[in-house]
Amino acid sequence: MCRGIIELQEMSRAEGKAEGRVEGKAEGTLLTLLQLVRDGLLDLSVGIERSGISEDEFKIRLEQLA
Repeated sequence: MCRGIIELQEMSRAEGKAEGRVEGKAEGTLLTLLQLVRDGLLDLSVGIERSGISEDEFKIRLEQLA
């Protein structure tokens, strides 16, 4: 019984780490898109399209970056 609990905890930890990596990559991609738009290297509409977030949210994040 104890072994089962330990295995469940380890699986939960592994899943949490995997989710964290996915979220981190997504946030990094968004940051890169925002920086490229801010620096004029990527058109705003392309950045919004590739980000997967709403236009309003993208513009808010862009303002926060400045």
